[in-house]
Amino acid sequence: TRSLWLATATPMQLEKIEAWDLLRLTRRAGSFLFDPTLTFEYYGCLGELMREEGLTDAEWHFIRSAINSVEEHDPMLWAFLRHAVIDARIRRPVRRWLEGGDEPRGRDRRLTRRLIFSSAPLSRVMMRHTRPLLELYREKGQLQQKLAAREILPIPRITFTAQERRAYDELDTYCDELSRQIRQHADEPARHHLGFYKSFLRLRFASSFYAITETVKRRKDKARLTLEHLEAADQASEELDAKAMESLVMEPEEEDPREVEEAVLKNRSAEDLRWELGKLDELLGALESLSGPSSKMRELFKTLDTRREATTGRIEQTVIFTRFYDTLSEIVRQLRNRDPGMLIGTYSGQGGQTTNPRTNRLLAVDRERVKHLYRRREIDVLVCTDAAAEGLNLQTADLIINYDLPWNPMKLEQRIGRLDRIGQRHDHVFVLNLCYLGSTEERVYGRLLRRLREAGKIVGTQQLSILPVQPEEFRQLAEGELDEE
Repeated sequence: TRSLWLATATPMQLEKIEAWDLLRLTRRAGSFLFDPTLTFEYYGCLGELMREEGLTDAEWHFIRSAINSVEEHDPMLWAFLRHAVIDARIRRPVRRWLEGGDEPRGRDRRLTRRLIFSSAPLSRVMMRHTRPLLELYREKGQLQQKLAAREILPIPRITFTAQERRAYDELDTYCDELSRQIRQHADEPARHHLGFYKSFLRLRFASSFYAITETVKRRKDKARLTLEHLEAADQASEELDAKAMESLVMEPEEEDPREVEEAVLKNRSAEDLRWELGKLDELLGALESLSGPSSKMRELFKTLDTRREATTGRIEQTVIFTRFYDTLSEIVRQLRNRDPGMLIGTYSGQGGQTTNPRTNRLLAVDRERVKHLYRRREIDVLVCTDAAAEGLNLQTADLIINYDLPWNPMKLEQRIGRLDRIGQRHDHVFVLNLCYLGSTEERVYGRLLRRLREAGKIVGTQQLSILPVQPEEFRQLAEGELDEE
């Protein structure tokens, strides 16, 4: 081969510039290779045409010049456009426009949009196999495997109990007071990362009480070790050395805010850290007062009970995803407490586990063994972190439960793609997203939806399973009307 690219399954995430970076590698898009603003301007004009808004004379000239350049820059593409896109209905108005500058109008303008889209920078180099295209292949007999219909289940209205709300408010108080301390005593990197760190803490809380409790304990240990380091050095301004800092900021298994933790801990005074240790003790007291399964865990129990087979008592195969290994451990513990005989498996960066059906004990196994047992239906409930979100085929299950939500909706789609894929054995795949309403979990996702909408203006619509909040709440989230950190 003349060239070989090696990429992950998702080289394009949420930023428009990522699409342009890939476009530039092709060397097949003419002037669009030299400046991303040209690409964004082209799609801006295309968007206005799709919304049937008028373009300025300069914008029409820009689009016309871009299309006229295709024949020079990519003769094979131009031959395809002439053969497959510029059909008899628009051949004459297109020629008048491209050669003489006569702007298409009315019906001709609507039909010409297909040519404008097909000549767009990414259209020149990208083929998208969307769900509608796959369904067309299947209708034509060119795809034999089953394509399941994806159904997003209504989100249960999960709210904090009074006790949970008090603990969440205690976390809010800690976050607000930490903000004041950082602004007064810390350096610019700490202030810059503070918002992300506070959101991380609140998302850990929404994931599971065990996850946030473990995080606060680790945070307390880090703050204590940092304080001991400062006191031993007797220099409040001294930074931690790299080896000591690495031991302080390590978190297992997740989208880990390691650099954020480092920034929020470095260059803090001993007095400041003593204050934080006191606040962390108060927060731990509130968290450790929580007892019994959380509201979200009870919703999980209820969902799994509806999938229990009457004759065998087994659960129809279900996949549960969480961002955090701590939450995975808590889900497994709660499910086993409730039903010791449930056939549970886990798949994470820590490895795999399966239930021995003879002893009901959970055994550590290789992750390949977990996949094998799941395909043989010897695991009913598979609990995963995002380590399972790529390269794992779970077509024997028909329900995925997102116990919590990732920062990136593309990761959510990757999770669902473990079930919703060519060759799925069921006619329908169901997706259930669990989320505390009125929490940071919901607000963060609204912010990501807006970013996703911006990316969609470049690569086109995508089959993404959004957070199904109430219509008015969603409108506010999407339009940025709710308060943000």
